[in-house]
Amino acid sequence: MPPSRSRRRTVGFSLLAAIGGLVVVLAATEATARKTGVDRIQEVRPGDRTKLRVAHGAPVWDTAPDRAARLTGCADGRVDALLAGSSIFMGVGLETSDTPFRRLEAHGVECVVDQAQSGFAFQQQLAMATEGLARWRPKVVIWEIWQNTPRTVQMVGEAAFNFGSLQLDELLLPNPLGVRPDWNRRAFVSSAAWRKLVVSRAVPGPNQGVDDEWRTWAEHDLAQAHALVSGVGAELLLVFAPALDRPFEQSVAQPYSGYAVAHAAADELGIATLSLAEALVGESVEALRLDPCCHYNAAGADAVARVIADRVRSLDASGP
Repeated sequence: MPPSRSRRRTVGFSLLAAIGGLVVVLAATEATARKTGVDRIQEVRPGDRTKLRVAHGAPVWDTAPDRAARLTGCADGRVDALLAGSSIFMGVGLETSDTPFRRLEAHGVECVVDQAQSGFAFQQQLAMATEGLARWRPKVVIWEIWQNTPRTVQMVGEAAFNFGSLQLDELLLPNPLGVRPDWNRRAFVSSAAWRKLVVSRAVPGPNQGVDDEWRTWAEHDLAQAHALVSGVGAELLLVFAPALDRPFEQSVAQPYSGYAVAHAAADELGIATLSLAEALVGESVEALRLDPCCHYNAAGADAVARVIADRVRSLDASGP
């Protein structure tokens, strides 16, 4: 006997309620994912305080509220030193007067322009330096080297992503569920919940080794930066920033292996270097750090600027 009209109506309402509930859950999940972002990776999206663009093939952004002051140089327009780097040189969490570029000026390095930006890897720094060198032609480029230096940042939709060492599919996106790469890309661009899901389940990619990664960087990016800086008659100084989760003495005794590769490449190219860990031996890392990662407090930024200024003066006196 066929079901009654009232029973069909009840089943229909139940089905609609289930679908509606699922839609509500999915919408809530998406809204939460959009608010919380994605762990394990770096994501930069354009907004009121973040200007995101592509320069010389690399995504770059600007989040510093005092950017105009950092790009002024001296009153007569002269620029003697250009800073390239990430949040370490930018001086995250510091007042403008306490940031490395202002402290460099206090320690005698005049007319400093600061192009460092939080989250920049070397490709972003290189893109900005390309513009900066053409505009200002400084005497020296002081370039921060950090463990994120050789990483790749790419545009996906309207945002920039740094996936670190995660395994990527043929379209260069995390895809641990093995769906079609084009479907995965569409979902990744349109859904924060999907981004959170695939990144949370992603595994590290085939490990070419830290040293191999840095050799690849040295052969391409470092060589390009050296040619760029030399081409305008400027000096290049690489400043190696240590992790701040242990004493400087320990960082010297047990250095990050990628830095050894970078130092060797710099020596071969005739590039001047400075190890902050070596220069700050004897100082208390706890007294100078803002956090155990890599960022300095005001006293630390002043100490970093002091040892960099000393190295710049040694370049002026005798070259690398």
